[in-house]
Amino acid sequence: MEFLRNTTHELRTPLTSIMGYSELLIEGVFGPITEAQRGAVARLMESSRGLLEIVEQILDLSKLEKGETASSVRRQDVKALVNQLRRDLAPLESEKPYKIQYEIGGDIPPVETDWEKLKKVLSNILSNAVKFTDKGEVKLSVGRGPKGKLSFAVSDTGIGIPKEKIPLIFERFRQLDGSQTRSYGGTGLGMAVSKNLVELIGGRIEVESEVGRGSTFRVSIPATAI
Repeated sequence: MEFLRNTTHELRTPLTSIMGYSELLIEGVFGPITEAQRGAVARLMESSRGLLEIVEQILDLSKLEKGETASSVRRQDVKALVNQLRRDLAPLESEKPYKIQYEIGGDIPPVETDWEKLKKVLSNILSNAVKFTDKGEVKLSVGRGPKGKLSFAVSDTGIGIPKEKIPLIFERFRQLDGSQTRSYGGTGLGMAVSKNLVELIGGRIEVESEVGRGSTFRVSIPATAI
């Protein structure tokens, strides 16, 4: 894992550079480009983004194994987190016929938690939902949960997960079998990392899914301010 960590760390900078220059090309900073060229650069950005996601997941897993995840607890409004997610995930929507929907309950005050870990968890879950949902919708709903919890529900109309395989999605490097699932790619690390991060902030993840109809991932965390 140490070799993998060092290697992926070195990959992060050039990947970020590739994505940055690709975006400048699409924006026409270096001059006009044709639609065919624009499409090619967009695919380059998408592939680079996917590879960068894998790099980040490996680094996150390495930090978790070494106990190197720093705590960053602060008081913040939920709307600020949702706005960050909206900005960060906007590029994923470009190849889909829908936009991610965001719904926040109107009676949620600022709460104190590790927002960086929570943001990474929700970003992983939302990215997965978009990846496995070709049409329909992906939605993040935020509201009060039972027993003073703050609840985040990510629902989609994607391919769904067989009931007997739901426990497997939280195993490291586990990607569910089946040509339909494997055609979407990925390392199977994102959900394992997310589960660990949620548990570090005292929360839990629950999953409901039906093949062909979609999935709902519920993240609940302590929210003492509620």
